[in-house]
Amino acid sequence: MVCSSGVAEPPNFEPVTGLTGPGELGEYPPVWTIFEDNEGRLWVGTDKAGAGILNRATDHMERVPALTGPDSLIGAATVRGIAETRQNQFWIATYGSGLVTYNAVTGRGRRYLRDLTSATPLSNNFLRGIFMDRAGIVWLGTDRGLSRVDPFADGLLNIHASPLRPDGLRGNEVRSVTAQGDRIWVGFDQGGFAVIEPNGQIRNVKAASGVKPAEQSKREVLAMKAANANVVYAGGLGLYEINTVRLTYRPVSNPLLSKQVINALLIDGNDVWVATYNGLVRYNRVSHQAQLFAHQVGHPGSLSDNYVRDMLLDEKGRLWVTTRLGLDRFNPATASFFHYRHQPHDPTSLPNDNIQPIAEDLHGRLWIGTIGDGLTVLWNWTPDGKPHFRTLRRRDGFPSDIVLTVMRGKDGRIWCNTPNGL
Repeated sequence: MVCSSGVAEPPNFEPVTGLTGPGELGEYPPVWTIFEDNEGRLWVGTDKAGAGILNRATDHMERVPALTGPDSLIGAATVRGIAETRQNQFWIATYGSGLVTYNAVTGRGRRYLRDLTSATPLSNNFLRGIFMDRAGIVWLGTDRGLSRVDPFADGLLNIHASPLRPDGLRGNEVRSVTAQGDRIWVGFDQGGFAVIEPNGQIRNVKAASGVKPAEQSKREVLAMKAANANVVYAGGLGLYEINTVRLTYRPVSNPLLSKQVINALLIDGNDVWVATYNGLVRYNRVSHQAQLFAHQVGHPGSLSDNYVRDMLLDEKGRLWVTTRLGLDRFNPATASFFHYRHQPHDPTSLPNDNIQPIAEDLHGRLWIGTIGDGLTVLWNWTPDGKPHFRTLRRRDGFPSDIVLTVMRGKDGRIWCNTPNGL
């Protein structure tokens, strides 16, 4: 589904379907990942149908030789990510078929599987993600750790836990990754952190002096964000501050953050917004003060729901929060929230309070995915300040009433991923 974002007219939704027939993606392939290459081509990765490319002239997702269908290099595996390592050279991470490389000029591809007889084997055939850093190094997240790949070399550098290597990762299950310049920071399912330097050296982050064993990171690290060149924040069971120069960490000692499961982070200047299952916390990393925003019965300006799904800072610097019980906008003047919720007798209100992904288009409009009522956009405002939402559901031609992800493309258009296709 392509959502054109013009200014004057309502959104013009155009169905994007695949082609049927042998070796094609099918009419409504389950799309797992979207990638735009350097030439502006939009690639889609699916579950069990392989990879395809959007034909912008026909608005159909079409097959790619060697990459589409059950007999392709990808086969019935799920495409988890796509990267363009050089012009027309693509690397595709799959869950089940290892790493697939493809040359769009020659039409030739190759599949790399786990092979213990190789000097530099792929550590696992089940890849969960792919990322290319500024130096051109490709990083693969797998079920058995992290692999570092130099596209211009012949082979892979696997990075995984080993009691025989003091410079190895402390865990195989990488749960979160963030980039800070040319350095890659990782957090583990078993707790703890490490940094991978541009030359491939692995350096584990140790607890700072004075940190008690009970305060150390021992649970899954669900989020990491770089604040600046010297500090990275990580969220797991509590918030941790990593000193990127000394390679040490210590917990942020605050009762509002200690022992809280943190699932998302957002950096806004000196403020770190922390999403937990028990509310939203604003932590100031200079004053070290924290403030909890939680739902309070009888207080209409409090957070709609304590489980924060997604956060967005719009182009005007306003903080928006999606929850299971509606859309909230933070009012810094009163430290309260404006609420935008579904009104049963108002078709221009939010169609469903159970919302998750949120994105902003080039004109400042908010596109929000719902669980059960399709895609909605905060289109404009009435003179008296009332928001006007426009909604597209399955009965209107949208592929599904459940929206998994929403993103803005380089051309300004909004792209939506649903269980029934793009």
